[in-house]
Amino acid sequence: PTAPSTGGTAAGGLDADSIDRVVSSWSIATQTGRMLAVIDVSGSMKAEVPSANNRSREEVTVEAARRGLGLFDDSWSIGLWTFSTNLVGNRDYRQLVDIGPLSSNRGKLESALSTIRPSSGDTGLYDTMLAAYEEVQEDWQAGRVNSVVLFTDGKNEDADGISQATLLAELKKRADPERPVQVILIGIGDEVSKAELESITKVTGGGAFVAKNPTEISGIFLRAIALRPPAPR
Repeated sequence: PTAPSTGGTAAGGLDADSIDRVVSSWSIATQTGRMLAVIDVSGSMKAEVPSANNRSREEVTVEAARRGLGLFDDSWSIGLWTFSTNLVGNRDYRQLVDIGPLSSNRGKLESALSTIRPSSGDTGLYDTMLAAYEEVQEDWQAGRVNSVVLFTDGKNEDADGISQATLLAELKKRADPERPVQVILIGIGDEVSKAELESITKVTGGGAFVAKNPTEISGIFLRAIALRPPAPR
């Protein structure tokens, strides 16, 4: 189990030395990638995390994403979205930074992460998941692991959105063995349904992970990235 955060420990539950020790073990074995990070900003992300000095789930998640960003070299391409419900008109997600090389995107991503705040909305998981998958698949690049990494603390709650059955059918229709998109879903807290998350990754490939204690997010994020298969060639 991860120790509670202290003054010298990252909000994600791993101190800097621990992160440094694991970087060499996975970064060498992990090919360069192309990733869309998608972060939940629904109202429940305002919940306080006692083991992280009562910081919100949102703050702990953003800190984990920020630390994760620092582990990727400039050969990676990364973009950033947030999602809830009706974030942009009746659309559940907001595109903060388009997927692009970290050599030019790193500053944009850091700035965008610093602006993330929880909304008062619900969790538009299914609409967002389908849109994110399509975004990564559209400009798929050979020789890289093309992936969606989505952080959420709840189940799908969107009366106006697509159903689970529709999401899975659409993902199956779009899945292409020649252009695979790995989906990594990181559930946060005790309101997440791992079965719901796994129903998605069974179709797309990838994996679903649940951090019952939000301070475990950084460790889970590192394990999730390290477990990804080599990119097809």
